Amino acid sequence: MKKSILLFLIPFCISCSEKKNAKQELYYFSLKNFFQDEVKRLNSQKPLVNKSVIHNGKLEEKKIQLSDWSTELSLFRESDINKNSWKNSFRKDSSDKKIVYTSLDDDIRTKKIEIIFGDHQQVEALKVLNSTRNFLYQSSEELTYFPDSLYQIHKKQQVFILGENDYLITSLF
Repeated sequence: MKKSILLFLIPFCISCSEKKNAKQELYYFSLKNFFQDEVKRLNSQKPLVNKSVIHNGKLEEKKIQLSDWSTELSLFRESDINKNSWKNSFRKDSSDKKIVYTSLDDDIRTKKIEIIFGDHQQVEALKVLNSTRNFLYQSSEELTYFPDSLYQIHKKQQVFILGENDYLITSLF
């Protein structure tokens, strides 16, 4: 179990070590800014959360009050695509109520972001697809977020020699 948790965290530690640009231009909708605002809002509201975690078919459920929304929503924030080197790396399809960014580069981890807007351009739903693949490791993530009601993280990993892990984290608040 400890090995599978460590393997789950490895890609996030690697992504945290990337250099941050001093001046960041916004080419696309900023997941980083959106989730920083959500973290502030949720930390101040302190909603009660019904959280379930399914790891390889084994279910664990808890009703908790989260104290660190920054950690809880970090995968969403880390999927931000506003990097100077990625300026022309995504195709944007949009309408009045929806924006979809699709990666044009197979080497970029974030493959697709879909944002659905309601009245007054408020985000109603957000979905992110991430994928990483190399000769030792394969990982896919489907991240879903509905402000004021739910977030879900579905992550599948396959590591050469160690096997496969499947995580489904659902939090209702």
